Amino acid sequence: MMDIEINILNRSDFGRFVSDFFFHSNNNFGENSFLQSSSWGDIQERYKRKCFYLSFKKSGVFLGFSLIIEIPINNFFKYWYIPRGPVFKEDVSDKDEIEIFSKLSDFAKKNNIVFIRFESNSVALTKEKNAKKTNDVQPSKTCFIDIRQSRVDLLKGMKSKTRYNISLAKKKGVKIISTSNHRVAFDNFIKLMKETSERDGFYIHAENYYKNLISYNNHFIRVFEAHYNGQVIASGIFSFYRRQVSYLHGASSNQFRNVMAPYLLHFETMISAKKEGYKFYDLYGVNDSKWPGVSRFKRGFGGEQFDYQGTFDWPVKKGCYKLYRFIRFLRSFKF
Repeated sequence: MMDIEINILNRSDFGRFVSDFFFHSNNNFGENSFLQSSSWGDIQERYKRKCFYLSFKKSGVFLGFSLIIEIPINNFFKYWYIPRGPVFKEDVSDKDEIEIFSKLSDFAKKNNIVFIRFESNSVALTKEKNAKKTNDVQPSKTCFIDIRQSRVDLLKGMKSKTRYNISLAKKKGVKIISTSNHRVAFDNFIKLMKETSERDGFYIHAENYYKNLISYNNHFIRVFEAHYNGQVIASGIFSFYRRQVSYLHGASSNQFRNVMAPYLLHFETMISAKKEGYKFYDLYGVNDSKWPGVSRFKRGFGGEQFDYQGTFDWPVKKGCYKLYRFIRFLRSFKF
């Protein structure tokens, strides 16, 4: 019996490997995430996070790959996070997937890792007794829109209110612009994000997080803005990767909300991506109980819901992991 091989690649080789993997793969939406790209690893390294770029082989045959991000828990402990991964070929057996993760766990132990947090769509991994369900990091439900359809069919697939609001924004004179000026795009976005956060009462990242995203290359991360009366009144950050475009973050002004700019912003971004040959548009996260307003807005664009397995922990140092979970449990109480 041939052993599973785990190969450590540099970021450039990993990027070429992933490109070749998807060129020969039939993987559809949901298994083509920008979070498992060399570019996302590059962005994480800008945050001073250590990344591992791995490929998996058996008998010289590639089975899959994984971008791993190392995250400190405190000064002494750390864990590995595999966003939307590991990614396996469609014909990899359950047995091989489990063996790969077992080898990965051994590799983690050598690197003083407490646990591996992963989001693979492998049912075999998530059903393993060592896999512990935890709070989702990435949304476990999202909506994908097939933008290979004609413009007319795209609109037909939307709810009538969404179509109306797109038309209204056009009639009001809202213009959608893709901006490549990183500094201006960041200044506009962060101003709108602060307004949105105060208005809707949700958590936002540190400013440096958005700055690192927006300042990344314009092939992978792009910003689209809605302009009206000489002002930027809505802005969105999107990833353009492989076959799909993913909506990462959005913000809008408290002013001119009646012109429905966010609706047109999404529609024109879809059309722009469609013209460039992209196949899918990922609205990135719906949850009708947790985010009812945002989810209702996103569902208005139509598309197909895709459910992921969710986020799981794989303890490597079981005693330390139990202590970690216990401390998290205590912190969940407000004294």
